[in-house]
Amino acid sequence: MKKDGLVLPWPETWKLRQYRKEESAFVIADLTGGRGGVYYETGYAMAKGKQIILSCKK
Repeated sequence: MKKDGLVLPWPETWKLRQYRKEESAFVIADLTGGRGGVYYETGYAMAKGKQIILSCKK
């Protein structure tokens, strides 16, 4: 992941994603393809009381 033009190592990328999830007012989840991680993170956001916007391609 890039931040301010720098490529971050995996642990820093994960920390940045976690921070963004915690600070977000809502989450947009694309359920196309049935990837387990998307369902997991959507459930996490629901448990935190975030508004969820779901999308899925036909």
